[in-house]
Amino acid sequence: MVVPYLGAAAMRHQQMQQPPETAVAAAQTAPPSPSSQQVQFIRLLQQAERRHRETLQRAVNAENQVHQLRQVFQQWQLQLHDQLLQRHNQVQSQLHSVKADAQQQSHQVQNQLQLIQQQHVHQQVQLQRQVQKQMQALHEAMGRQQRAQEQENQRVREQLKDMYTFQQLQSFSHEQHLGQLQGQMFNLERGHRAERRNRQILQRQMQQTRRWQEQAPPPASQPAAPAHPCPDDDCCPCEFPEHCPFNPCFPEDCNGEVPEGPDVGECLLRNIRLGLVDSTCSQCNSGCLGSSPKEQRRQKRPEESEDGYLADDEASFYSVVSSGQSSSFKEERRQILQEVRNLENTRMAPRYKQVWKPLRCFRCGELGHLATFCENMPTTVL
Repeated sequence: MVVPYLGAAAMRHQQMQQPPETAVAAAQTAPPSPSSQQVQFIRLLQQAERRHRETLQRAVNAENQVHQLRQVFQQWQLQLHDQLLQRHNQVQSQLHSVKADAQQQSHQVQNQLQLIQQQHVHQQVQLQRQVQKQMQALHEAMGRQQRAQEQENQRVREQLKDMYTFQQLQSFSHEQHLGQLQGQMFNLERGHRAERRNRQILQRQMQQTRRWQEQAPPPASQPAAPAHPCPDDDCCPCEFPEHCPFNPCFPEDCNGEVPEGPDVGECLLRNIRLGLVDSTCSQCNSGCLGSSPKEQRRQKRPEESEDGYLADDEASFYSVVSSGQSSSFKEERRQILQEVRNLENTRMAPRYKQVWKPLRCFRCGELGHLATFCENMPTTVL
């Protein structure tokens, strides 16, 4: 409830609003018959008093309004204070709840962090153990691989050593075999050359014999001696007349040509070569015996006479048999050339892919065939 405020102006206003009896009493007490100046003064005084009362009334009204406004302000201030207090309480409660939630969340976050740290530590320990196991397994695997590599290197070194030994043995065997084949080829070539020389010598002897027979006088009781003894240095059909048992020869007794087939008939030259006639000569004895130019020429080649081309064995054989069997001689020579060519191709072939057992024949399985010869080269795998 609002209590009216009564100020000094209100009190004066109440005093001015006294009953007319009081005014009459005051007038009666006043001196009678005022003058016009007094009346005018009274009127002015009343007007001033009226204005004063109006002013007081306005002041009272203003004070009442101010009092009302103050009351309204106090009410608003109280309401505002209540609202602020209520809001403060709400904010405090919310702050307490937020703090509690934050503390709870911080506790949860701390718990989660602890769990994460524990899990991380556990995972790190497990990872370290796995890495240690893997490193140990890798180290063991590398050790095994290194040992296997060393064993493989040792095996390869042994294989290379065996291959080198085999290549040396095979090269030595190939060279030995090639030397034998080359020796055979050399002997065959020398025999062939000796045969050609013998054929040429025989042809020249036959031509010379024909010329002598044409130029000779008619036969008498005793045959006339030639004008000069043995004009041709190569009167003996043998390649080595100084070692030939058929020397001296009878070039005038054989009028036929050099025999070409196996059936040579009764050729005196063949009989001389085979030793079926007497080894005496009446025409060229002085030319074929002693230190003749042919003998001197033959003595300059002792290496040929030491190889066995003598008249008693190989010279007569090559002179007689090869002329009758030239096709077999050519076939044998062709086979030997083919063998030499095959051996050279084998030596010049690429490196062997596998180590072959040295000196073992693939066909018969016997050792030592490379030193001589076999049809097939050794291909037996170790």
